[in-house]
Formats: sequence, structure tokens, C-alpha cells
Amino acid sequence: MPAIGYNEIEGMSIVGAGKALVSRNLTDATYVVTRHKGRAAIGASLSQSPKENVMHMSRSQGADWRFVATYCFSGLLTAWLVVGCAGPSGSVSAADLPLLPAGFHLGEMTTFSTPTQGNSSAIESARAELLAAGMRVGRAQVGWADLEPMPGVFDESELLDRLASLKEEGLMIFLTLETIDSEGFVLPDDLQDDPLTLSNGMAFDDARMTDRFAALLDWVVPMLVAYGGYAIAVGNEPDNTIRDQPDLAAPVARFLGTARRHAHTIETRMAVTMTLTDAALAADATFAAPIVAASDVLSMNYYCQRLPDFSLRSAATVLTDLDEMVALADGRQILLQELGCSAGVPGSNSELDGSEAAQVEFIERVTGAMRERDAFRAAYWFTLVDWPLELAEPLSQPLCEEGLSIPCAAFRDAMLSYGLLMWEDGARRPSFDAFRDAI
Repeated sequence: MPAIGYNEIEGMSIVGAGKALVSRNLTDATYVVTRHKGRAAIGASLSQSPKENVMHMSRSQGADWRFVATYCFSGLLTAWLVVGCAGPSGSVSAADLPLLPAGFHLGEMTTFSTPTQGNSSAIESARAELLAAGMRVGRAQVGWADLEPMPGVFDESELLDRLASLKEEGLMIFLTLETIDSEGFVLPDDLQDDPLTLSNGMAFDDARMTDRFAALLDWVVPMLVAYGGYAIAVGNEPDNTIRDQPDLAAPVARFLGTARRHAHTIETRMAVTMTLTDAALAADATFAAPIVAASDVLSMNYYCQRLPDFSLRSAATVLTDLDEMVALADGRQILLQELGCSAGVPGSNSELDGSEAAQVEFIERVTGAMRERDAFRAAYWFTLVDWPLELAEPLSQPLCEEGLSIPCAAFRDAMLSYGLLMWEDGARRPSFDAFRDAI
């Protein structure tokens, strides 16, 4: 599908919410669980489903974006007009993150699991305290396959529910829309034979891929802007897959560039990127530069423990790594999609090098250092609460069975102690106070 022009709207969704929805406060919110690649993602959601407020517009010839704005005034929240219904603006650059308030921001990814009776109230209380401390950014993550279960058939509720809960809390949103992830491709079934093989011998930048993804962006980008989004990563940790398939590097970079250009025809202020791991900082990481060059901003995941041995990075190494990120960004602004440090599991004899003290020190050092470097604009702690054993165990088990270089017990312990809160009862680690104070 060719890129749509400013005066042509095809298959696009305009999202709004009535005043009754917006006036609901968090005491009226309920937790909903959605699925992402077999993992449950939790978030606060309005008790009245916002999916009822999605309007579909057919092709509108000769109508500019002011025509779209009339729908915002028609029973929808007029206060959202500027952010939610404004069209492309040629006077600003997405590379400047114009949809994100000035300064450096800290946010968090809460959990991939359903809270229990034992921890749900503690999680809600902790998030409320972070919001009161001034947290202004949030994250949503969903795979392309989740949004397009059948060719040309979109499930907008998969994204809408997640965005609505963050919007209700007043958070500006960084969306991770996965096409490729650390485990391989995250594509509709007809586009891949398996997570490591594309269908019919396609390249990742084949027109069949880019046209289909453009049709997805046609409604995702306006929806994201309407709910306070400022950036979108169209892939997560592709370097893991590229390491096994080096010839994939160039097509992935071209796919990103095509997606970025198309997104800008819809909203020039929306930053588009693809999130890399810290492996991109290695001297021999030749795949990284083309991906960064195709991005508006640099997005990375960064942890205090290095892979594959889960050893703890020194304070000096952390500062050096941040400077290398600035160099890799080459003048671009930087988002840390995942920022983490596992506290370790008491009594475990795994290889994981971690402690509660080290977790606190990492938070204080890395957040302070990012504030001293103007390129860094936002970072998201991964995750607010530990992963439960029933999720960590099956995810780590294949590492044991396949004999990979990553020690499976250390990987399990890392997931069990990612959090600022413990899973069992939501008890706070000392790192929670450090993170809250850093906001």
C-alpha cells in the first residue's frame, strides 16, 4: 500500500473518549490482563471498555486533518484536540521528541503477570506513589501478530486497552510494537513459517511486509498520538536474531527506514526507532549503525548485569557505557526502553551477581549520570515487581536443556529479582525509595 497523503485517509481509526470515561479516577479502575507472546501483561484499565469509543472512517477524499478534528468536537473530549487529533506538522522534527515534555523522565514497566490477592494492593499503592512523585511517562508493548490476527483484520482493542489505562494516569507513552524480538520474528502467521523463518522466501523488507505494516501504522499512529504517545519502537532486540542471521541486518534496517518514513506521513512528530541491546556497543557490532541511522532516536535496553555470565558491571563501566551510547546515537536523543538490575535471590547458588545494595547503587548512579548527559530523555525500569516463579521457571528451563552459554539458574534468578517490589507480598526493596526519589 503506498504511503497515504495528508488529504487522504484510508482505513484509519480516530480514537476518542467521552467525558464520562475521562472523569473516572483510579478508584474506579480495574486490572485487565492481556496476552503478549504467551506472557500476561497487567495494567490499570477503565471499568468501561474504551474500545466502544473507536470510530472507523472510510476513505475520505479531499478532506484535510481539520476534517478529522471535527470528529473530536463531536461528543469527544475536546481537550484532546491538540494531542489527539492534530495532523502532521512540518515545523518540528520527530528526532527532537516534540511530543515528550522537556527534560529527563523515569517510568516503569509494572509486570507481565496477573497480580495476586497477596500483592495487588501493594502494587497499586506503589504505582500511586510513583505518580505522586511526578512520574510522567509509561510504556506499552504489543506484537504485530497480536494486532493483526488475520491478514487485513485488526484487533484494535489489543492496543487500545493498554493505551487507555496509561492515558488515564496522565502518562506519555512509548510504544514497543514488535515485528522482531529477542526470540525471533513476531509477525502475523501468514508472514512467517516459524520465529526464525519468513514465509515464501521473503526478505524482511519485502514490499509484502512493508505494505502490510504501513496499513497497520495507518491506525496505530493516530491512536497512539490520541492517547499521549510520543515514540514507537518497531522492533525489540533484533541484534539477538541478527547475530544468528547476519544477512538479516540490512533488510531489518531498510524495513525500519520504510516504517519511519510512512509514520511521518501520518504524524511528523512521532519518533520511530528499533530497540537494541547493549551488544550494539561492542566494537564489532556492525549491524548497529544502519539501524541507528534509520531511526529518529536511539533506543536501548540496559542492565547492571552483563550477559552471558550475569556479572555485575562496575561503576566505571556504567559511565563508560552511557558515553558509548551517546557516541552511537550520533547526535540523536536516547531512550532506555528497559533499565534493570536484579537484586539476587537470597540463598541461591546461581551465577547471578546481584544484591539489594547493588540495585540501589545502580539506580542512583545511572539516573544521576543520565541527567548529566542531555541526550538521555527517558528510561523505564524493568520491572516494578518481580516475576513469579511459575513464569520464570518455564522461561529459563530451555536454557538448561539446550546447553546455551547463558546460565539458566542465573537467568531464572534475574527474573525473580528484577523488581523494586517482591512478588509474593509486594514488599518493597530499598531500591523502590531510590527509584521514587530519582523521579
